[in-house]
Amino acid sequence: MVKTYFSMLLCLVLFQATEAQWSADSYENSAIADKTFDEILPKLATGNDGYSYVSWISLEDSNYNVRLQKLDSLGNKIWDEAGLLISDFPSFQWDDYSDWDMTMDDEGNIILVFPDNRTGFTNIYAYQISPDGEFNWGGNGIELSENEASDRNPKVTITDSGNIVFAWVSQPETGYDIIAGQKVSPIGELLWEDKLIVENPDFDLAWPYLYPAENDEFILFWHTEHIIWLCNRNLYCQKIDETGNSTWNSNLEIYTTSSSPIVIPALEISEGLNDNLFICWYENVGLDPLYNSMIQQIDFDGNLLFSAGGISVSAKQDYTQMIPQMTIIPQNEELVVFWSEQVFGGASQGIYGQKLSFSGEKVWRAFGKEFVPLSNIMIEPIDVITSGPDILVFYKDNDFSDFIEYKVKAMRINTQGEYVWYNENVILSEVQSDKVHFSTSEFNNNQWIIVWDDYRNDNADIYGQNIQLSGVLGPISYEENIAVRPDSVYLPPSFGPEPVYIINEGYSPVEILNIPLYNYLTGWEWYIDNDLVFPVTLDPGEYLELLVQIVLYTGGSDKLGWACDWIIVETETNSYQIELCLDDYYLPVNETKNTPDIIKCYPVPANKFVTFETLNKKNIDLEIAITRLSGKLVKSLALRNTNSLVWDLKDENGMKVSPGIYYYRLISDEIYEAGKIIIIE
Repeated sequence: MVKTYFSMLLCLVLFQATEAQWSADSYENSAIADKTFDEILPKLATGNDGYSYVSWISLEDSNYNVRLQKLDSLGNKIWDEAGLLISDFPSFQWDDYSDWDMTMDDEGNIILVFPDNRTGFTNIYAYQISPDGEFNWGGNGIELSENEASDRNPKVTITDSGNIVFAWVSQPETGYDIIAGQKVSPIGELLWEDKLIVENPDFDLAWPYLYPAENDEFILFWHTEHIIWLCNRNLYCQKIDETGNSTWNSNLEIYTTSSSPIVIPALEISEGLNDNLFICWYENVGLDPLYNSMIQQIDFDGNLLFSAGGISVSAKQDYTQMIPQMTIIPQNEELVVFWSEQVFGGASQGIYGQKLSFSGEKVWRAFGKEFVPLSNIMIEPIDVITSGPDILVFYKDNDFSDFIEYKVKAMRINTQGEYVWYNENVILSEVQSDKVHFSTSEFNNNQWIIVWDDYRNDNADIYGQNIQLSGVLGPISYEENIAVRPDSVYLPPSFGPEPVYIINEGYSPVEILNIPLYNYLTGWEWYIDNDLVFPVTLDPGEYLELLVQIVLYTGGSDKLGWACDWIIVETETNSYQIELCLDDYYLPVNETKNTPDIIKCYPVPANKFVTFETLNKKNIDLEIAITRLSGKLVKSLALRNTNSLVWDLKDENGMKVSPGIYYYRLISDEIYEAGKIIIIE
């Protein structure tokens, strides 16, 4: 079956655009707004038509204006160089505790919501901007909060019925802060005569989050703040119906405890199956100096599906897990979380990840999986995005040894936790500058996009960078770009089916003319368990999943080694090879390969070292390559006039490899031999 990585359409620019395509230089990047005054807090939305929109707050003549820019898929600016001026009304005074929001509806309209002081009070205003730059809700937008309260931090979402819901924090003249809200029709009509109000007689409410539920309903999340400077917070949610009323009998406590947790207001919310939501945050409890990243699952009926307080992403108690970023792998019914793993005090930091089943079981070991080793470099994830069968992780580190100057990087990981790109990570920006307030896109138009505040020019500017599916920076290409992954399949004792992905990583449709669907070999056969009729057309971003299955004719033997064959994928201009390797332990004794085995590898599994030893005890000269499943080289070893050597489980950089399955191959023109290495904790 052909599956779509992501929704994607080709786009032709039919009118004049400013020629400044996406930069291919990580020392340059693309300047979206770089005037002599501060431009901050960018928001990003990308549509299926190939266009992206970036909005920001612009400090002009001592006033914070709101601007919006439209970019084509190549990174060219469509509107005026300075961007479309949305509002220059007297502004709200922005600070580190302020935020605003932007989203895109199904028609490609941009919805912006922010506070300003045009009436003398800080109220909330919303605008709808068409793809042509028209102000659909009027040049002054819609006033959502007409009162003398001080309103801030608005959020927006679009319900399944197409209406737009807003929520914000409102500070009345007396009493505690509350959460207020309003619903607007697509044509700009206020739908609630009385605004949504959520309040608590004893605490301030803060940091609302919105997530659409079924029909015209939505889930509202918020924090309670007990002590302002210590920011002791508990986390709650409620389902709101189409009239603005609560549907659950009581607010659902996601996290609350008598030991006064400090819950950081940086929620990650993703939708699972059957109308369930996963919520991820990080916290510490009481005076505990260590932070834990937590996950909870709820259903749309207001029930907690994990234990009260959630489950931790790691069982490691003496380290901190901070700034978690989460995404869902719906086809596998799994979720993946990446976080900043830190020694207490942050002296040593790295990026770790964990995969969990929808039932909450940890898949990548109790402590998670190491992706960026602990070091004295400050590092944290920015965002994690599911893209078909893979996961993209944006992160930043201060490789400059200056605690406020960061590089921006990305790594593409498959669902087994293995690197997809040969170089493991790609640097998107290595300009020595402070970079904050990141906003990212889903995969669209064969690329991801990330934008941020950048202080390379002393004042704050808005910069951005794209990265293609192949890990390349710069404008997308129309040349054929087919990726076969993995290109080597080592069939396990379960005999499959093993998935192989044929991915169109280019920007033009590609026809797959032929793939052999089976082959009979000595003692075994393989076949592809798909009902395919050729040619098969893969549009940009689509992939074809081949399920490779093997069948044995008879029993096993005591021999070690591999039996191999190849699947050839043919297009009009190229052919691509998939190597199939079957451990010939499972083949009949008289039907294995003719070449005698040269070495043996033990112990299996291993946790401290692996020994390679010649079977005839004779000294030989031979090179051994150890690789990951993806084929990336981990370590090269050499037998030189000896009959054995020991691998200490360290890679070419001297770092110990993580547990998992690895493969070794003898490097020789005359000899083909390969085997499996299993490493455990």
